[in-house]
Order: sequence, then structure tokens, then C-alpha cells
Amino acid sequence: NDGRRTESMSIIYACVAYKTTILAEHSTRKGNFTKVVQVILEKISPTEGKMTYTFEQHYFHYVVNDGMVYICMADEEFGRRVPFVFLDDIQSRFQTTYGQRGKVAIGYGMQADFGRILAKQMEFFSDSQNSDKIRQAKADLNAVSEIALANIDKVIQRGEQIELLVDRTENLSATTVQFKKKSTELKNVMWWRNVKIMIGIAVVVMIVVYIILAISCGGMSIPKCRPEPTPDPTPVPGTTTAAITTTGMTTTGLTTGTTTGGATTGMTTGGTTGGTTTGATTTGGTTGA
Repeated sequence: NDGRRTESMSIIYACVAYKTTILAEHSTRKGNFTKVVQVILEKISPTEGKMTYTFEQHYFHYVVNDGMVYICMADEEFGRRVPFVFLDDIQSRFQTTYGQRGKVAIGYGMQADFGRILAKQMEFFSDSQNSDKIRQAKADLNAVSEIALANIDKVIQRGEQIELLVDRTENLSATTVQFKKKSTELKNVMWWRNVKIMIGIAVVVMIVVYIILAISCGGMSIPKCRPEPTPDPTPVPGTTTAAITTTGMTTTGLTTGTTTGGATTGMTTGGTTGGTTTGATTTGGTTGA
């Protein structure tokens, strides 16, 4: 029973084809698998993808990549996980061995060499323990790849953040310079505005003071508030007063003369004190008849 169960739970058939042309195949049992696969190849879409067809108690799993088709058939109990792992392995081996030559090869052109590889890998993956080990190894590899990609994304993201920080720093510096320039301009504008205000206030005060003075002093020319001029002395007719000052000596004299009928009478008085003569005054009067 265990032997029958192990035989049933295995990969029964596998092939590699380009579009509808089978390049290599292998089968562990007798059957019309080739005819069924030929029908499936005609129905497969050329677009890349993975799919599973059911036929009676068997599942046909396939992978399409760049026109190349990789197909395997297994029992229903075998599930889908291991067959697709097998197909990924077959795809990798075929591409490594033949590259693009599969697109120009004739039917069964790779059967001699790749048929043996199919047989060997079908036996290997039919063992559940081996398939699980392969699956686990690929899962670990995928996990490492995801971690590496995540780390790369973080580095790229960090680089973008650093570039963004540098850009912000440059923008901040430019903004600081611009702010300083505008502050200086604003300071100059405010200073001139204050000067203009002070000048305006001074002019207004002067005008107000002038108006008050004009009202108080009787007109725009302020006649009442101006000082009166000192009048010049009026001389007496027939009298002459003269003052003579001599440094170091002052002489004071008085002369009075009267003329009557052609006669002249005169008197002169002089005095000197302490060697200094102060003033010399001559007063004369003439009376004639």
C-alpha cells in the first residue's frame, strides 16, 4: 500500500516546448500524455503566467515565460506546491543550458540531452523530503533576497532623506540671507519714515507758533511785538556842544560870548586834576542886534 501511494504521489510526466512545438519530454508511465499535452499547448495563452489544467484524476501544471512552456503532470494528491517548484527548477536549468536556442530548435531537438535531465529531476522532486528541502532552501533564499531589497530600499530612502535635508538646509540659508536683506531694507525705510515724521512735526509746530504770534502781535508782520526805534537827539539852534577826549589828559572848558553892538565878551574856564584832563566843552552863544 505504501509503495502504491508513493508511486501515485509523484510527477508522472514533464516536457519543455516552444509554443506548440515539444522540444523534450519524459514520462514515468505509459499513456497518451503527449496527445493531451499537445491539446493543452494549443489552448495556452502566450502571455506569461502559471496555470493548472485538470484531466480526470491528473493535474497538468505549466509555466509560460517568453514563449517557452514548461509542463508537468502529477496526481491530484500530489498537490500544486511541489510541481511548480519542479517547473521553476526545470526552467532555470533549460535557460542556463540553451538560452534562446529553444526558440529556433525543431521538434524534440533537445530530447537526447534534456530528456535525461527531466527524468532525473522528476525522480528527485517526487521524493517529498527532497522537494521540501528544495522548497525550504528557495524560501530561505527568497527571504534573504527580500531582506537585501529591504536594506537597499532603506539605503536609497536614507539617501533621499539626506538629499532632502541638504536641500532644506540650502533653502534655509537662502531664506536667511533674503530675510536679513529685507530686514535691512525695512530698517532703512522705517528710519527715513521717522525722520520725515519728525521734520513734519517740527514744521507744524513752527507754523502754529507763527500763527499764535501773528494773532497776538496784530498781523502777519507782527508789528506790535517789534521793539520801537530810539529817536535821535534834536540839537538847540545857536548852541554847539562838542566833546573831546584826550588820552592821559582831560580839559574842561566853557566859553560864553556875547556880542553887542560889535563888542565881544568871552570867558574861558579850565581845570586840570592829577595830570588828566577830562572832556573839553565849548559853549558859545552869539547875540547880535
